[in-house]
Amino acid sequence: MLEGRSAKPPIIVACAVAGCFALGGCSNAVELYTGLTEPDANDIVATLSSQRIEATKTSAKQGFVITVPQDEFGPAISLLRTNGLPRSAYAGMGDVFKKDGMISTPTEERARYIYALSQELERTLTGIDGIVMARVHPVLPERLAPGEPVQVASCAVLVKYRPGWDSSLYEDRIRRLVISGIPGLSNAPSNNVSIVFVQADPGLAPPSAVPAPAERSPRGAAQALTVLALVTALAAAVVALCWDWLRPRVRPVLDRQTSRSRKTRRA
Repeated sequence: MLEGRSAKPPIIVACAVAGCFALGGCSNAVELYTGLTEPDANDIVATLSSQRIEATKTSAKQGFVITVPQDEFGPAISLLRTNGLPRSAYAGMGDVFKKDGMISTPTEERARYIYALSQELERTLTGIDGIVMARVHPVLPERLAPGEPVQVASCAVLVKYRPGWDSSLYEDRIRRLVISGIPGLSNAPSNNVSIVFVQADPGLAPPSAVPAPAERSPRGAAQALTVLALVTALAAAVVALCWDWLRPRVRPVLDRQTSRSRKTRRA
Protein backbone atom coordinates (compact mmCIF):
# COMPACT_ATOMS: atom_id res chain seq x y z
CA MET A 1 0.00 0.00 0.00
CA LEU A 2 2.75 2.40 0.86
CA GLU A 3 4.56 1.69 -2.39
CA GLY A 4 1.42 2.18 -4.50
CA ARG A 5 0.58 5.34 -2.65
CA SER A 6 4.06 6.81 -2.92
CA ALA A 7 4.28 6.06 -6.66
CA LYS A 8 1.32 8.25 -7.52
CA PRO A 9 2.62 11.68 -6.43
CA PRO A 10 5.68 11.61 -8.74
CA ILE A 11 3.41 10.79 -11.69
CA ILE A 12 1.06 13.62 -10.82
CA VAL A 13 3.97 16.01 -10.31
CA ALA A 14 5.38 15.03 -13.70
CA CYS A 15 2.03 15.73 -15.33
CA ALA A 16 1.84 19.11 -13.63
CA VAL A 17 5.38 20.03 -14.72
CA ALA A 18 4.67 18.93 -18.30
CA GLY A 19 1.51 21.04 -18.26
CA CYS A 20 3.50 24.05 -17.09
CA PHE A 21 5.98 23.63 -19.94
CA ALA A 22 3.14 23.24 -22.43
CA LEU A 23 1.45 26.32 -21.04
CA GLY A 24 4.68 28.28 -21.38
CA GLY A 25 5.12 27.02 -24.93
CA CYS A 26 1.79 28.58 -25.97
CA SER A 27 3.26 32.02 -25.39
CA ASN A 28 5.23 32.36 -28.64
CA ALA A 29 4.96 36.14 -28.92
CA VAL A 30 8.03 38.09 -30.04
CA GLU A 31 8.83 41.77 -29.67
CA LEU A 32 8.17 43.77 -32.80
CA TYR A 33 9.18 47.27 -31.65
CA THR A 34 10.31 48.75 -28.34
CA GLY A 35 10.67 52.28 -27.00
CA LEU A 36 7.64 53.59 -28.90
CA THR A 37 5.53 56.59 -28.06
CA GLU A 38 1.92 55.85 -27.17
CA PRO A 39 0.48 57.39 -30.39
CA ASP A 40 2.83 55.28 -32.52
CA ALA A 41 2.02 52.16 -30.49
CA ASN A 42 -1.72 52.77 -30.89
CA ASP A 43 -1.36 53.29 -34.65
CA ILE A 44 0.66 50.09 -34.99
CA VAL A 45 -1.89 48.04 -33.05
CA ALA A 46 -4.78 49.49 -35.11
CA THR A 47 -2.99 48.86 -38.42
CA LEU A 48 -2.07 45.27 -37.56
CA SER A 49 -5.55 44.54 -36.20
CA SER A 50 -7.09 45.79 -39.46
CA GLN A 51 -5.32 42.92 -41.23
CA ARG A 52 -6.20 40.39 -38.48
CA ILE A 53 -2.68 40.31 -37.05
CA GLU A 54 -2.78 40.06 -33.27
CA ALA A 55 -0.69 42.73 -31.57
CA THR A 56 -0.25 43.46 -27.88
CA LYS A 57 0.82 46.81 -26.46
CA THR A 58 2.57 46.86 -23.09
CA SER A 59 4.13 49.68 -21.13
CA ALA A 60 7.85 49.55 -20.34
CA LYS A 61 10.35 51.80 -18.60
CA GLN A 62 11.26 53.43 -21.89
CA GLY A 63 8.13 53.80 -23.99
CA PHE A 64 5.81 51.04 -25.18
CA VAL A 65 6.49 47.55 -26.52
CA ILE A 66 4.55 45.83 -29.33
CA THR A 67 4.52 42.03 -29.48
CA VAL A 68 3.03 39.75 -32.15
CA PRO A 69 2.85 35.97 -32.66
CA GLN A 70 6.12 34.59 -33.97
CA ASP A 71 4.59 33.24 -37.18
CA GLU A 72 3.18 36.69 -38.02
CA PHE A 73 6.39 38.65 -37.47
CA GLY A 74 7.28 38.90 -41.18
CA PRO A 75 3.84 40.00 -42.42
CA ALA A 76 3.63 42.51 -39.58
CA ILE A 77 6.95 44.14 -40.54
CA SER A 78 5.93 44.34 -44.22
CA LEU A 79 2.56 45.84 -43.39
CA LEU A 80 4.03 48.47 -41.09
CA ARG A 81 6.68 49.46 -43.65
CA THR A 82 3.98 49.91 -46.27
CA ASN A 83 2.11 52.24 -43.95
CA GLY A 84 5.18 54.15 -42.77
CA LEU A 85 5.05 52.91 -39.19
CA PRO A 86 6.53 53.62 -36.79
CA ARG A 87 6.84 57.21 -37.85
CA SER A 88 10.23 58.86 -38.01
CA ALA A 89 11.19 61.13 -35.14
CA TYR A 90 11.62 64.58 -36.66
CA ALA A 91 13.84 67.23 -35.11
CA GLY A 92 12.39 70.72 -34.89
CA MET A 93 14.16 74.05 -34.94
CA GLY A 94 14.36 74.06 -31.17
CA ASP A 95 16.01 70.64 -31.12
CA VAL A 96 18.61 71.50 -33.75
CA PHE A 97 19.53 74.93 -32.34
CA LYS A 98 19.87 74.06 -28.67
CA LYS A 99 21.99 76.33 -26.56
CA ASP A 100 24.89 74.05 -25.66
CA GLY A 101 27.47 76.77 -25.05
CA MET A 102 29.60 75.87 -28.09
CA ILE A 103 30.39 78.36 -30.84
CA SER A 104 29.50 77.12 -34.34
CA THR A 105 30.98 78.29 -37.60
CA PRO A 106 28.74 79.92 -40.22
CA THR A 107 28.96 76.77 -42.34
CA GLU A 108 27.79 74.61 -39.43
CA GLU A 109 24.97 77.00 -38.63
CA ARG A 110 23.85 76.95 -42.26
CA ALA A 111 23.92 73.14 -42.40
CA ARG A 112 21.95 72.88 -39.18
CA TYR A 113 19.42 75.39 -40.47
CA ILE A 114 18.91 73.45 -43.73
CA TYR A 115 18.51 70.22 -41.77
CA ALA A 116 15.97 71.74 -39.39
CA LEU A 117 14.07 73.23 -42.33
CA SER A 118 13.84 69.88 -44.08
CA GLN A 119 12.73 68.17 -40.88
CA GLU A 120 9.92 70.67 -40.34
CA LEU A 121 8.68 70.26 -43.91
CA GLU A 122 8.85 66.45 -43.72
CA ARG A 123 6.84 66.49 -40.51
CA THR A 124 4.22 68.70 -42.17
CA LEU A 125 3.96 66.54 -45.29
CA THR A 126 3.63 63.25 -43.39
CA GLY A 127 0.72 64.82 -41.53
CA ILE A 128 -1.33 64.70 -44.75
CA ASP A 129 -3.63 61.67 -44.89
CA GLY A 130 -2.36 59.11 -47.38
CA ILE A 131 1.32 60.07 -47.26
CA VAL A 132 3.44 57.31 -45.75
CA MET A 133 6.85 58.97 -45.94
CA ALA A 134 8.30 62.25 -47.20
CA ARG A 135 11.86 63.46 -47.78
CA VAL A 136 12.71 67.10 -48.47
CA HIS A 137 16.10 68.26 -49.75
CA PRO A 138 16.25 72.07 -49.89
CA VAL A 139 19.02 74.15 -51.43
CA LEU A 140 19.11 77.73 -50.13
CA PRO A 141 20.37 80.75 -52.08
CA GLU A 142 24.12 81.02 -51.76
CA ARG A 143 26.99 82.93 -53.33
CA LEU A 144 29.66 80.32 -53.93
CA ALA A 145 32.46 82.80 -54.57
CA PRO A 146 32.87 86.59 -54.42
CA GLY A 147 31.73 88.26 -57.62
CA GLU A 148 29.71 85.25 -58.79
CA PRO A 149 25.91 85.36 -59.06
CA VAL A 150 23.85 83.99 -56.20
CA GLN A 151 22.85 80.39 -56.65
CA VAL A 152 19.07 80.14 -57.00
CA ALA A 153 17.13 78.21 -54.37
CA SER A 154 15.70 74.82 -55.27
CA CYS A 155 14.15 71.81 -53.60
CA ALA A 156 13.66 68.10 -54.30
CA VAL A 157 10.76 66.29 -52.62
CA LEU A 158 10.11 62.55 -52.45
CA VAL A 159 6.63 61.45 -51.39
CA LYS A 160 5.68 57.82 -50.73
CA TYR A 161 1.93 57.31 -50.57
CA ARG A 162 -0.53 54.53 -49.86
CA PRO A 163 -2.24 52.64 -52.70
CA GLY A 164 -5.44 54.36 -53.74
CA TRP A 165 -4.21 57.86 -52.87
CA ASP A 166 -4.55 60.30 -55.80
CA SER A 167 -1.25 62.17 -55.96
CA SER A 168 -2.47 64.49 -58.75
CA LEU A 169 -4.86 66.18 -56.31
CA TYR A 170 -2.01 67.13 -53.98
CA GLU A 171 0.90 67.93 -56.28
CA ASP A 172 0.10 71.65 -56.61
CA ARG A 173 -0.66 71.93 -52.90
CA ILE A 174 2.63 70.32 -51.94
CA ARG A 175 4.48 72.55 -54.38
CA ARG A 176 2.92 75.70 -52.89
CA LEU A 177 3.68 74.45 -49.39
CA VAL A 178 7.35 73.89 -50.22
CA ILE A 179 7.71 77.21 -52.05
CA SER A 180 6.22 79.08 -49.11
CA GLY A 181 8.33 77.21 -46.56
CA ILE A 182 11.80 77.63 -48.10
CA PRO A 183 13.40 81.08 -48.35
CA GLY A 184 14.18 82.18 -51.90
CA LEU A 185 11.90 79.73 -53.70
CA SER A 186 9.10 82.23 -54.23
CA ASN A 187 11.30 84.13 -56.74
CA ALA A 188 12.74 81.00 -58.37
CA PRO A 189 11.34 79.28 -61.50
CA SER A 190 8.58 76.78 -60.81
CA ASN A 191 10.67 73.90 -62.15
CA ASN A 192 13.15 74.46 -59.32
CA VAL A 193 10.80 72.43 -57.15
CA SER A 194 10.86 68.76 -58.16
CA ILE A 195 8.30 66.40 -56.62
CA VAL A 196 8.53 62.65 -57.11
CA PHE A 197 5.62 60.44 -56.06
CA VAL A 198 6.20 56.75 -55.30
CA GLN A 199 3.40 54.35 -54.46
CA ALA A 200 3.87 52.00 -51.53
CA ASP A 201 3.81 48.24 -52.02
CA PRO A 202 0.42 47.53 -53.63
CA GLY A 203 0.56 43.92 -52.51
CA LEU A 204 -0.70 44.91 -49.06
CA ALA A 205 -4.02 46.61 -48.65
CA PRO A 206 -4.24 49.92 -46.79
CA PRO A 207 -5.61 49.91 -43.24
CA SER A 208 -9.36 49.39 -43.12
CA ALA A 209 -11.88 49.35 -40.36
CA VAL A 210 -10.96 47.14 -37.44
CA PRO A 211 -13.04 43.94 -37.63
CA ALA A 212 -15.29 42.79 -34.86
CA PRO A 213 -13.55 40.95 -32.03
CA ALA A 214 -15.34 37.73 -32.95
CA GLU A 215 -13.90 37.86 -36.47
CA ARG A 216 -10.46 39.11 -35.64
CA SER A 217 -8.48 35.88 -35.35
CA PRO A 218 -9.60 32.25 -35.09
CA ARG A 219 -6.07 31.44 -33.92
CA GLY A 220 -6.61 33.56 -30.82
CA ALA A 221 -9.75 31.62 -29.87
CA ALA A 222 -7.95 28.30 -30.36
CA GLN A 223 -5.04 29.45 -28.21
CA ALA A 224 -7.46 30.61 -25.50
CA LEU A 225 -9.18 27.20 -25.47
CA THR A 226 -5.79 25.47 -25.28
CA VAL A 227 -4.73 27.60 -22.34
CA LEU A 228 -8.07 26.96 -20.61
CA ALA A 229 -7.69 23.20 -21.07
CA LEU A 230 -4.14 23.26 -19.71
CA VAL A 231 -5.16 25.33 -16.69
CA THR A 232 -7.99 22.88 -15.99
CA ALA A 233 -5.60 19.94 -16.27
CA LEU A 234 -3.12 21.57 -13.92
CA ALA A 235 -5.87 22.33 -11.41
CA ALA A 236 -7.02 18.69 -11.53
CA ALA A 237 -3.45 17.50 -11.01
CA VAL A 238 -3.00 19.75 -8.00
CA VAL A 239 -6.30 18.59 -6.47
CA ALA A 240 -5.33 14.93 -7.02
CA LEU A 241 -1.93 15.52 -5.47
CA CYS A 242 -3.43 17.20 -2.40
CA TRP A 243 -5.98 14.44 -1.97
CA ASP A 244 -3.32 11.75 -2.28
CA TRP A 245 -1.38 13.51 0.46
CA LEU A 246 -4.39 14.05 2.74
CA ARG A 247 -6.07 10.65 2.31
CA PRO A 248 -3.73 8.60 4.57
CA ARG A 249 -4.04 11.31 7.26
CA VAL A 250 -7.79 11.73 7.07
CA ARG A 251 -8.68 8.07 6.79
CA PRO A 252 -7.68 7.10 10.37
CA VAL A 253 -9.85 9.91 11.69
CA LEU A 254 -12.80 8.72 9.62
CA ASP A 255 -12.22 5.11 10.77
CA ARG A 256 -12.24 6.18 14.44
CA GLN A 257 -15.46 8.13 13.96
CA THR A 258 -17.05 5.16 12.20
CA SER A 259 -15.96 2.82 15.03
CA ARG A 260 -17.41 5.14 17.67
CA SER A 261 -20.70 5.32 15.80
CA ARG A 262 -20.93 1.53 15.64
CA LYS A 263 -20.20 1.21 19.40
CA THR A 264 -22.84 3.80 20.16
CA ARG A 265 -25.45 1.92 18.11
CA ARG A 266 -24.61 -1.40 19.83
CA ALA A 267 -24.90 0.19 23.23
